[in-house]
Amino acid sequence: MSPQLQLKDVAKGREWHRMKEIVTEIGYREVEDAVDLFRNVIESVIRCKAPLHVIVCLYDYVQSCVDLARPALNENDRDYLLAYKIWGLQKNMAHNNSNTVTGSVMHDAMAKSEVDVINMLLSIVSDSILLVQDVDGQVPLHILVRRVFMSPPEHHDDLLEIIGQVLMKKPEASIICDRNLYEENPLVLALKSESYCDFGFNAFFNEDAAEKQRRVLESITLRVVSLILRFYPKAASYVSPRGYTPLHSSVYHGRSPLIIREIFSHFKEGSLIRNGKIQSQHLLQVILIIYNLLYFVRFG
Repeated sequence: MSPQLQLKDVAKGREWHRMKEIVTEIGYREVEDAVDLFRNVIESVIRCKAPLHVIVCLYDYVQSCVDLARPALNENDRDYLLAYKIWGLQKNMAHNNSNTVTGSVMHDAMAKSEVDVINMLLSIVSDSILLVQDVDGQVPLHILVRRVFMSPPEHHDDLLEIIGQVLMKKPEASIICDRNLYEENPLVLALKSESYCDFGFNAFFNEDAAEKQRRVLESITLRVVSLILRFYPKAASYVSPRGYTPLHSSVYHGRSPLIIREIFSHFKEGSLIRNGKIQSQHLLQVILIIYNLLYFVRFG
């Protein structure tokens, strides 16, 4: 059985204690072969929720092969191998002739991995992968934002810290729209947070429990929205392909006055963003936006 298949079997069986043993048996390989092995195995490992020490083991193996070959590599070659080819980004883009993949390793990690694994991946992958869209048009930030609202409160701080890291690297990820029916960006996903939050069985029969959970939901929603706008204030002025601004979404989904105020404080009526371009707006267009917001308040 090839080393690649051995490692994938270990991942499927989650026999993580065997990973280092197999990697040791593989021994040194040419850099190209080592990187290809890593790239083909890492997706299986991430999808099976491997712990941090397994990712470190695989990464250290490739790093050791690169270090041994360093005399024949210049710095640009080394960076290319460890940033792009390891993650298969170049290969996926070449096959699809676009920036669309079925789902990168980072998409899987944002959905399934422990926080320490995500932190390690963010420290070694190319920042470009944070803008790659999967078949549904989602960037990793879409998945991460949704995960916050599906996680228990004790995980919120760690996940918010990761959102901050993603936004620090690629703040423009906050306005990339998915390809679902409503073409939503990560900021809008946060504003419709009740769609993912599980209020629990008791909330249907206990008004006090429901109100308490509602306050928790509004609190974490405000934190996510504030974080996105801190790194990318222009997201508040972004107009979706369907013509809606985050102000429309916040009112439509019944967000609290605090959240609406936070968005409005960053909303620049004179410079709405359409298709990634800032466009000056005439007074009539601003009035139409405000009219639509009032319509949502009255009939939404």
